[in-house]
Amino acid sequence: MNSLNRHRSGSIRNQLIWSFGLLLLLETLVFGFLSNYLFQRTLSETNKIYMNQFVSNLRDVTDTYVSYLEDMSEVVIKNPDIKSYLTEGGISAKQKDDVIEYLYSVKNTRSDIVSIILLNNRGEFLSDSVDDEFSFSGDFKQEHWYHELISQTDYDVYLTASHVQNLIDGEFPWVISLYRKVEQGFIVVDLNYSLIEELCSGINIGGRGYVFIVNNKNEMVYHPRLDLIYNGLKTERTEELLSKLSGTLDANVDGRQVVYTFESSSITGWTVVSVGFIDELYTGLEELRFFLWLILIVTMSVAILLSLLLSMQITHPIEALRSSMKEVEQGNFDISINVKCDHEVYDLARDCDIAIKKIRDLIKENKRDQETKRKHELKALQAQINPHFLYNTLDSIIWLTESNENEEAIAMTEQLASFFRLSLSRGDEIIPVKIVHDHIEAYLVIQKMRYKNTLDYEIDFHPDTYRHAALKLMIQPIVENSIYHGLKGRKNIGHIWISARINGDVLLFRIEDDGVGMDQDLIALINSGDYSHFSRSGVGLRNVAERIKLTFGPEYGLTLSARENGGLIVELTVPADYLNDEETHG
Repeated sequence: MNSLNRHRSGSIRNQLIWSFGLLLLLETLVFGFLSNYLFQRTLSETNKIYMNQFVSNLRDVTDTYVSYLEDMSEVVIKNPDIKSYLTEGGISAKQKDDVIEYLYSVKNTRSDIVSIILLNNRGEFLSDSVDDEFSFSGDFKQEHWYHELISQTDYDVYLTASHVQNLIDGEFPWVISLYRKVEQGFIVVDLNYSLIEELCSGINIGGRGYVFIVNNKNEMVYHPRLDLIYNGLKTERTEELLSKLSGTLDANVDGRQVVYTFESSSITGWTVVSVGFIDELYTGLEELRFFLWLILIVTMSVAILLSLLLSMQITHPIEALRSSMKEVEQGNFDISINVKCDHEVYDLARDCDIAIKKIRDLIKENKRDQETKRKHELKALQAQINPHFLYNTLDSIIWLTESNENEEAIAMTEQLASFFRLSLSRGDEIIPVKIVHDHIEAYLVIQKMRYKNTLDYEIDFHPDTYRHAALKLMIQPIVENSIYHGLKGRKNIGHIWISARINGDVLLFRIEDDGVGMDQDLIALINSGDYSHFSRSGVGLRNVAERIKLTFGPEYGLTLSARENGGLIVELTVPADYLNDEETHG
């Protein structure tokens, strides 16, 4: 029979281990694959939206600059002397001086304009400076831009790619030029290339991503490695990009996977392109996969541990009952059979326990009942963590995750885990002051992350206090009361100061806030032990005060006072040598 029972217990244990392990493995794998897929899709969509907006904004900026060049050429045309120069050619020397001065004043309205040049059908040249000399001597009609404007009848403006302007003798600026045909002449407005370069080069896309601009003739307007492009050492998929007005294109460039995001302009004919390297855009994905594997390992370990614990809960009641009955066999009736289970073994154990209790000493029974009652009362008075705090914290973590603020979400999750881990404290009611410090700091870090710029705090525990102990969950309800009833709703920053000091043989904790404070009459009632005038706001104070008195004695507890500049001060006192006494007696 015993052999059979042991075999069945082992079988149940194995079944529980396999069942829990496989179930959690399946659940974790499904969760992992779904999380990986959803995260990758969300990251991809977010990057796509961001890059589309970015490219669109950059296109709008370049359109604005080019439109300004056209507007500037329109202003120049309206000058009667300039119009005569471009159509008739012959103007007086004074008129030429006036034109040069006018061009100079127009150019100086913008620092990014390099030069404004006039060319008439006689091959004559005027610019914004009297010192400029024409380098072509009438040969500009061989230039590409000239043939473009002469051959077309549906437009009178030609916008170049980036190039070296060589119309002025001895000057070779790198510019983007707008040529405008006026009657038999031309207006040339040169935009400094460095302006486009500054707009594009300062943009950070991942780590090595970049931006380039190409016109509708597949000529590079801007590229961060223009030298490599011109020397044929680097290529871009411009033909495919120019075949569409806008969109994205996945491609392989120099052995790395990239995503092009592009949008063309109907004003300039340019296409603005952003190049992002996929392995840099998806950096968070590898981190997510690492945490998923970590979760898998942890959950499997927990599954094995839980299955062992559950199997022990099934076999342990039988072993406990057998061991107790052996004691009874030997004549020891001063025992209590306490089998915790919800199956038939419990009924059997209960009947045995009833029989044993009939001959148990009533004094010991009463003493045990009183001690059990005291423990239950102490646990009932223990300050409970507000469930709204857990809900609001989890809600904040979800909001941070949806906002892609992953680092802050991880930080808040770690603080929440630390908060609850310290709350457990291995079931101990008396814990070291260092744990008290870490517990309230974790709580305030979470609250500060939630309330951002409306809460600040300072924790100042003297190092000598770390050698002592205090009651678990003694400070947190007071701080929670300060936040929700003292500081919440303020428009400016609320402050909380927490300190711990040794005062003789007393360990003194002080919690101070600059909130709305409390009426002196209510303070007096609380200090006298009367909490009947309070509803929710007084529950935490009452529980902390009563727990301290039940644990350490009536000479210790809680005292309130008004803060001089507004707010409330709560002082908690416990014996400073309690931990040493417990160790000595142990």
